[in-house]
Amino acid sequence: MTRQAEVAVVTVQDIAREAGLSASSVSAVLSGQHVKRRIPSVTVNRILAATRKLRYVPNVTARSLRAKASGTKQVVLSVLTSYEAPVFLLSQTLHALDRAVAQRGEAAANYLVNVEFFHAGRLSQLSGLADGHRCNGAIITNTIDLDDHFLSSAKLAFPVVLLGRRIPGYPGVSARTEMVGRSAAEILVRAGRRKLGVLQPTVLTQATRSRFAAFVATAEQTVGAPPMIITCEGLSERAGYEAMRRVVALNTVCDGIFALSDGLAIGAYLAIKQSGRIIPDDIAMVGVGDNPASHYIDPPLTAFESAEEAQNEAAAQLLINLVNGAPEENLTVEVPIFPVLRESTGHIHEPSLPQSPAKRSKASK
Repeated sequence: MTRQAEVAVVTVQDIAREAGLSASSVSAVLSGQHVKRRIPSVTVNRILAATRKLRYVPNVTARSLRAKASGTKQVVLSVLTSYEAPVFLLSQTLHALDRAVAQRGEAAANYLVNVEFFHAGRLSQLSGLADGHRCNGAIITNTIDLDDHFLSSAKLAFPVVLLGRRIPGYPGVSARTEMVGRSAAEILVRAGRRKLGVLQPTVLTQATRSRFAAFVATAEQTVGAPPMIITCEGLSERAGYEAMRRVVALNTVCDGIFALSDGLAIGAYLAIKQSGRIIPDDIAMVGVGDNPASHYIDPPLTAFESAEEAQNEAAAQLLINLVNGAPEENLTVEVPIFPVLRESTGHIHEPSLPQSPAKRSKASK
């Protein structure tokens, strides 16, 4: 585990000196009282710029004491996520927290939400995880093995809900990712494909590794040979395109490919078409996430629907309950993921393959 560096505590006085303003003005802005005190926006911006420059971290304990004195409950929540994660995933988490707070309907409570980023594998380097000064509770998501190892041995000073992964000792919400890999192989085999391949990023998360392992195992069982592993530098469309372009140039193309994300699949589409091959006649394709673009590419992409919304809703509600005194138990919530069958796999409609009611009618069009 990486040793955490000592971080100097930044005070209101430090910020006041940096901004060239009074400590009372800084205090008013940090406590959200600047509108009531009619502090000009230019002054507010100077103070916020100083907090960013000095890397100010709010003292949650002090905030809570002040809030109690005023009769208002102050709750600071954090979403801890990696820089490498897609931004739209963060947006979904924030919206879910906002809805969970609104549903609670506490008039005498003030919930603040911070977003904290870390580089993948460096979660342990975030300050305040062990002393409780960072927040009252957090959702942690988009970690990789090094981060998960740190969490498995760390003792965090506030309630935590893990999103999209399972680690003993932590409440968590995750999707049944092994079902995705298994079903993806079955869909391609039912389409008559025997030379299977899988597009995977160089760095796997717990979720993508589970999809990958289940796909490889099912492919070996059903067609009697391991799938071709096509490694991509990330999960983006460009990464999928570059990896697939290298493969088609060697003329060692599969006839059925499972992409661990829709982004990889969409990028691979272009490389396949540039090689003169046709989807799905020459190569069938399955993705994960049901990206809105999946409906509009040619042909529309068969993909496993995103379980992000359901996972975020469950994680947000679980965190709100924990910070309000619910028992901290190793509660794990699993969310199923269903395929949306489209033309990239030959427009298959198999009644034995489960699909969610909301998607079933859409897939049949």
